[in-house]
Amino acid sequence: RLYCCAGSSVMLPKPQTSGAKAEGRFGKQDFVYKPEEDAYRCPAGETLPYRFTNVQDGKTVHRYWTHACKGCRLKSLCTPSKERRIFRWEHEAVLEKVQARLDRTPDAMTMRRSTVEHPFGTIKCWMGATHFLTKTLPKVATEMALNVLAYNIKRVMNIIGVDKVLEAMRAAMASARSKSARAWSPQDTIRWSQGAIWRGIAAFYREIQLGGAVLAI
Repeated sequence: RLYCCAGSSVMLPKPQTSGAKAEGRFGKQDFVYKPEEDAYRCPAGETLPYRFTNVQDGKTVHRYWTHACKGCRLKSLCTPSKERRIFRWEHEAVLEKVQARLDRTPDAMTMRRSTVEHPFGTIKCWMGATHFLTKTLPKVATEMALNVLAYNIKRVMNIIGVDKVLEAMRAAMASARSKSARAWSPQDTIRWSQGAIWRGIAAFYREIQLGGAVLAI
């Protein structure tokens, strides 16, 4: 999903899947990728050249390592194995780009907490102590989508008014149904209604100042 948003201004921390850092060893972030050589530089200054490519969990992954680990003075801080191997996803440059964008905007997480955490707290309050009433992931996903949709509808009604929200939703639903011959599932209806809300916001965005967050499903 992040790869599909590569051309947008999305800001997310780069996922760190290795547990080495938590165990007191060097993490992957301590290895510097050198695109001109297609190699990594380790904390000890050694070069880890490209070795081969394979598919892991449906993703194309490049692998890098060096045979210099055996006599390295920092080996105990790096890996308990014979050599430290670095994996690089074929689209990892996208992850590095969004991480760099986040690094240039240190206040982004503070802004996120002040705008997004409040809606989630409000939704949890609405759902009560039991939170979800359904079981299994598909049903829980639908229930959460309905709660998010309800929050967004209420939020947008406060911003642009009930009449304009209904107008945007009717127009979006009519357009979607005319383009699709297949039967709609409940999740289809939820997502198209969500899209109608976003289009309603976009139509009036230049005329108003949003006073709070709207969530995406």
